[in-house]
Amino acid sequence: AVRPNQLLALTLTDVFDHTTTAMDILADCARLLVPAAIRSLASADVTTPIPIMFDGKLLNNPFHPYWSQYTGDEDTRRKPAYHNGTAWGWQMPLYCEALLKVYGTEALPAARAIWGSAADVMERRCIGQLPEICDGDAPHTPRGCPAQAWSICEFYRIHTLL
Repeated sequence: AVRPNQLLALTLTDVFDHTTTAMDILADCARLLVPAAIRSLASADVTTPIPIMFDGKLLNNPFHPYWSQYTGDEDTRRKPAYHNGTAWGWQMPLYCEALLKVYGTEALPAARAIWGSAADVMERRCIGQLPEICDGDAPHTPRGCPAQAWSICEFYRIHTLL
């Protein structure tokens, strides 16, 4: 299951700088990118099942646990989607930071382009802000808090690097 959490290992440590492992992590996480966010799980089959249960009832296909839309009932629809396909705004800037850390200044144009994908979101919804989450699939409808502090803070923190 491809998730973006490993970006923290790239950005907060020096263990993986300029290694094949770091490049592989970035390549895998690139599949998770959406405008202004990064999915919490790839839309792909998994070999180790990830069952989502509620009151003893299976809610998903454990071998394809991707759940892209954060809509509907809290316990049986939104909670399962939260970490299984919903895209998070605060982690997208980590991808940009990891690109720069692993590839140096040659990655600057790509990092700026990915980071800049947030501009349209900031101009269309809650002006000057970024949402907490958005749907993992197009049209990537913003969900959750419309002006999430950690999303916008990470956006501006990475601005200083770019």
